[in-house]
Amino acid sequence: MAKLLLLAVAGGLIAQYAKPETSFCADWSRAYTYVSTLDKRRGAGVADYACRVREGVLELQVRSVTNAEVKTAVGLPAAVVPYAGRYMTLRATVSGTGVDSCGGLLQGYIDRTDEGKGRKHYWKPSELPLTEEATVWTKTRLLDPRLTDLSFSFVAREPGVYRFHELAFCEAPDPLSAYEPGRNYLANGGAEQGLYATSAVGEQAVRFGTKGGVLEPTKGRVLAGMLKPAVSAQVAHSGRRSFELGLAAGHGGRFYFNPVPTVDGRAFVFSFWVRASERRWFKAGLFVASGAAYEQSFPATAEWTRIVLRVPKWGEAGADGLKFFGKVMGEGLAVPYLEPSASATYWIDDAYASVGVLAPRDSAPPPAALSAVCTSAPRGVCRPGEPAAFRIRVAGLTPVARTYALERRIYDWRNRPVDAAAPAPARTLRVGPDEEVELNETVPLPTRLRGPVTVVWTLKDGAKAVSAATAYFGVQPKCRRVEPRLSVNVLFGSPEQSLAVMREFGIGGARLWGPCRNWDMDFGYAYTKLFHDAGIRTLFVLGVPQQVHDGRILRSETLLPADTAEWFARQTALLDAHRGEVDVYEFLNEYNIWPGRLKSPDPTRFAEPTLEKYVAAIAAFRPLLRRHDPDALLAGCATCSTDLAFIGRFLEQGGGRHVDMITEHAYSGNPDCPDYAKKLTVGLAMARAAGVAKWAQTEAGATSPNHLTPGLIHPRVLDQVSNDLRNMLIAWARGLDHFSHFMLATGRAGTDWNLTYLGNAENGFEDLPKPALFAFRSAADLLASAPCTAEAQLAGGCKGYVFDRCSRRVAAVWKWNGGTATLKPSAALDGAVWLDVMGNRLPPDAIELSGYPVYCVSALAADELVRALEASPRTAAAGADEAADASDPNLLLVPSHGAASP
Repeated sequence: MAKLLLLAVAGGLIAQYAKPETSFCADWSRAYTYVSTLDKRRGAGVADYACRVREGVLELQVRSVTNAEVKTAVGLPAAVVPYAGRYMTLRATVSGTGVDSCGGLLQGYIDRTDEGKGRKHYWKPSELPLTEEATVWTKTRLLDPRLTDLSFSFVAREPGVYRFHELAFCEAPDPLSAYEPGRNYLANGGAEQGLYATSAVGEQAVRFGTKGGVLEPTKGRVLAGMLKPAVSAQVAHSGRRSFELGLAAGHGGRFYFNPVPTVDGRAFVFSFWVRASERRWFKAGLFVASGAAYEQSFPATAEWTRIVLRVPKWGEAGADGLKFFGKVMGEGLAVPYLEPSASATYWIDDAYASVGVLAPRDSAPPPAALSAVCTSAPRGVCRPGEPAAFRIRVAGLTPVARTYALERRIYDWRNRPVDAAAPAPARTLRVGPDEEVELNETVPLPTRLRGPVTVVWTLKDGAKAVSAATAYFGVQPKCRRVEPRLSVNVLFGSPEQSLAVMREFGIGGARLWGPCRNWDMDFGYAYTKLFHDAGIRTLFVLGVPQQVHDGRILRSETLLPADTAEWFARQTALLDAHRGEVDVYEFLNEYNIWPGRLKSPDPTRFAEPTLEKYVAAIAAFRPLLRRHDPDALLAGCATCSTDLAFIGRFLEQGGGRHVDMITEHAYSGNPDCPDYAKKLTVGLAMARAAGVAKWAQTEAGATSPNHLTPGLIHPRVLDQVSNDLRNMLIAWARGLDHFSHFMLATGRAGTDWNLTYLGNAENGFEDLPKPALFAFRSAADLLASAPCTAEAQLAGGCKGYVFDRCSRRVAAVWKWNGGTATLKPSAALDGAVWLDVMGNRLPPDAIELSGYPVYCVSALAADELVRALEASPRTAAAGADEAADASDPNLLLVPSHGAASP
C-alpha cells in the first residue's frame, strides 16, 4: 500500500514568519456559504442554517443538516498572495458550540498545459478542532507551481454553532532550515561501528514454518534464503572496515542504512563506494513506504567506484536515470538501501546521505568508533527490577593511542533522562592504534520503570564528542493473559515470530488475510491452526481467487466474479479443511472504495463492484458458512474509514440479515477530530436497529519508521503511540467487540503502519517492539475486558472514560486539542494511583494532560470518580494543534463525505 500524503503541521502562531507582501487575511464580507449534497443517490441535500458577521467573527449556525455539508468558502487570490510553487501556511482561528470539529478543504486547479492535458482538480481535506475557546489551527503545504484558482472552505457537517475568527494565508519558512544541508545523516556509513544503525530482513522473519519452511514470496518468486550482511576487517575504502554483502544463488534481500530526513521539493543525495568480487549489476535506492521509492541499477567491479544517486527535487523524478516509484512526497524520511544481485560479494564503504545538496562530501573517519548491543533483552524486552546487560566495543582508528571518556545516560519513553539526578560517572578508556576494546556493562534500572528505554553512550576526547551509540529496549512484566479485544492485523512474515510477539504483549486477537502476495486465497491459513491452538481469537478476511484477464492478474480483489459458484466451491473446501480454526470470517476488504470507480474489463466474467452485488454475494455465502463451519461468525462491510453512509445503505438493503458483526476501518490522524466516539454512537444505533449486535474495528493505525533511528525515539514513533492508543480506548469505551491495529508484520522496511522495528545481525535479525506495543500491553493489563460505565465531561479539549473492574475503577483521561495542561486532583482522589501510558507511576499532586492518555485507578464508584475528575482544576488550554489528515492510503480514492448519518 502507498501511504496517504501527510503534510507538515506548523505549530503555533506564524505571523512572525510571514512576509507582508505574501500575507492575506480573509474579509468575511467576501466569503460565501452554500449547501453541498453528500450522496446524490439519496436526493438533494438540505440544511437549515444562518450566517452572520458579528464583531469581526463569522458565525455559522447550523440548525439541521440532512445528506449535506454546509461550506463557507474564501478565495485565496494569487494576485494578492503569490502561492504557486511556495511553502504556504493556512492559519485559522476557530471555536464552536455543540460541535468538536469541522472540515477544512483547500482546493483549486492544476494547469497541465505543459503536459498537453486539461486542468486537474486539486483538493486537500483537513480537520479543524473546535472548542468553546478560540484556538488556532495551522497547516503548511508545498503548493504545485502550476496551481491556480485556490480557495479554502470551512465544512460544517452537523448541527451546532461554528465561529471563524480569522483565516490567514502566508508564506512559510522553508522546512529545509530545520536541517543542516551537507551533513551526513548516516550514523555509520563506513562500518566502523560494526552493523550499528543498519538493518536487514532475516530468514526467520519471513519463514513460514507452518507452510513447510518456505519463505514468503518476494517479487513473484519464493526465495531459498536471505541476505546476511557482515563487516569486513580486510577490505576498506577508508578507515579499517567496510560492509560485506554476499548473496548466494536463489537468495534475496536488501541492506538498509538508518532513516534520513527529506524535504519536499528540495535536493537530496545518496552516495557510497562499492567494490565487487566480480563485475555485477546491483540496485541502490531510497525507500519510503509500500513500494514508494527511488531506485537505480549500477555496475560494480573489482575497483572501488563511487555511486551517486541525485534527487534535484524530492517528490519528483530523479537525475541520471534514477527511477521514481509511487508517491514519495510528504513522508519526511527515507531509508537508503542496497540490493545486491546473486553469486557475488560486494564491499560497501563511506556511504553518505544528505538533504539540500546534490553532491556528496568526503569526510575522514573518526579517531574512534563506538557500538553497543543489549544482550539481556530477548525480543527487546527486559523484566522490571532486572538490570540490563550490554556489550560495548570501542575501535581505535588512529595511528597512535588515545584516551577517551565514555559517558552513559538513560532515557524513558518520552526521551526524558531517567538518571538526571545521579548520572553514571564517565569511564576512562585507553585505546591503542587498530585496537578494539570490548566491555561488558550491566546497567541498573529503576525498579518501577516501565515501557521503552534508550541508553545512550558518548565517547569523548576532552569536551568533543567523537562517536555515539544507542541501545533500545523496553521493560514490562511477564504477560499473564492475552486480551481478546486487543487485536492486530498479522500480515506477512513468520507466524511463529508473530505469535511470540503477541504472547509477550498480551494480544489475544488477530486479523488474517486470504489472498496476499502470491498466495491465492489461502495465505492466512498458514496461521490459523497455530493461533487457534495458542488461544488467539482469529478473524479471517475472505477474498476472491486471482482473476486473469488478457494474460494479466487483475489487481482489485473487489471486482467479483459474475458467477460466484467456482469461487465459493474453492472457499468452502478451505472452510472444511480449517473448520474450527477461525472465529470470524470477514467478507472482502474495503469494498466501499470501488463502486462507481472500477470498471469491469469483461462483464460476462467480472461483475461491476456495486453494493447490490456485494449484498447478493454475502447473502449467498452465509448459508455455505453455516453448513461448513457453523461456529464461525460472518462480518462485513470492512469499510475504508468509518463510512456510515455505506454501512447505512448496506443495512437498508438487508445486509444486516446476513452478518453477525459490522466491521470498519477507523484510520484517523486524530481520533478525537472528528470524534470517533460520535461516529460509533450513530453506527451502533444503526446496526442494532437492523438486528446486528456486534461491531468491530478491524484495521486502523498510524505510520512511523520501521527502523531504529540513531539517538532517541523518533517523534513519529511517539505520535503512533498517541494516535493508536486513543483510537483503541475510544473503541473499547463504546463496547466494540475488538479493535485490530494495522499491523504486525515481521521484516518490514521504510515507513508504514507496522508495530515492530526491523532487526539486524547484531540481534539475530529479531524484530524489536515499537513503543506503541508497550502502551497497548499496559492498557490491556489495566483495563482487561472491563466495560466503560461512565464518561467525564471535561472542557478544554479533554476527554475521560471510566472502566469498571469490579473492585476498582480505571479512568483513561487525555487532552486531544492544544498544548499540555495540568490537572490538580481534587481531595476526593486522595489515594488514587495515577499511571502514564506505559504503566509508570505519576506523582499525584500535578498530572500532565496531553495526547498521551493517563490512567487514574480508584476505589470510588464510577459516578463518584467522574465527579472527582470534573471537580479537579486544570490549567487553561494553550493553543491548538491541527489533526493530521487521515492516514489510510485508500482514502485518496474516496470523495470526502464526512460522517453524517444516513
